[in-house]
Amino acid sequence: MSALSECPACLRYKTEKNTGFGPILEEGKMARVCQLTGKKVRTGNHVSHAHNLTKRKFKANLQKKRLVINGKKVRILVSTRALRCLSKGKTKNLNI
Repeated sequence: MSALSECPACLRYKTEKNTGFGPILEEGKMARVCQLTGKKVRTGNHVSHAHNLTKRKFKANLQKKRLVINGKKVRILVSTRALRCLSKGKTKNLNI
């Protein structure tokens, strides 16, 4: 997995003071964003049978994964779609 050493999330991890789980917004809060694909929370409507609309959120399916990059263990948030692409060796659409 030498291609992961050029990952923007890993470069950010090396340069910033970071916990390894993503960008730090405030003390103790982090963005729920995939660090390889950029997937994040999207908004939409919940539609009832009577066609009443209420706002809802579609959250990305993010998993915490530990990767070894340049001999250093780094934890990043990765979407399950990105994990499937990595396991198949397809890194064309990923930010690697």
